[in-house]
Amino acid sequence: RLLRRSQPRFSQLSLAGSASVTDEWLEALAAGHAATLQRLDLTGCTALSRSERPLKALRSLTALRVLRLPAMLWEERSLAECLASLPHLCSLDAASCGDLHRAREALHDQCSILCNILRGK
Repeated sequence: RLLRRSQPRFSQLSLAGSASVTDEWLEALAAGHAATLQRLDLTGCTALSRSERPLKALRSLTALRVLRLPAMLWEERSLAECLASLPHLCSLDAASCGDLHRAREALHDQCSILCNILRGK
């Protein structure tokens, strides 16, 4: 309810470690601050779901430049699509990129295996 009240728009917000941040809470934040919020820290927000719902809310934060996310919460592809849709994003917490780095490394390993197979023929 607090986020839906008329108030000055946030440009930065740290919610790190807050167990109160849910999908609904993030949607309300995005609805009221999408055009102004530039920095958001969600590390340790354990009440966010693994669904697409929080990612959809994040996609609407079009002014976002710096983002810190809970580690390993969403699938790599879904997270990558969300991040790619944020036009001003220039900084992402390394902990939240763990899944993306592992997926890239796995793809690199698979390409190396395929190259070795092709060379052997």
